[in-house]
Amino acid sequence: MQDRQLRVHYRKRDTDAPTVYEAVHPIAVVQRGGLIYLVCMFAAYEDVRTIALHRVLHAEMLYEPARRKPDFDIDAYIASGQFV
Repeated sequence: MQDRQLRVHYRKRDTDAPTVYEAVHPIAVVQRGGLIYLVCMFAAYEDVRTIALHRVLHAEMLYEPARRKPDFDIDAYIASGQFV
């Protein structure tokens, strides 16, 4: 994670057609059991989301810098039950 944005082609659970996220701001990578998740923010939104990496069809690193969430604590995020 080089503090750069990503463009991600993602296959959601309920459809075969990929969704393209043009600006993904990675925060952390978390493994839960056998699955690995990207903790991130999308575009100009401030809420933190997770995407399952096994559903990513294609990812491209962009030249634009990724935004950070300065007060974000990955341990607190996990403890809050986000991966239940």
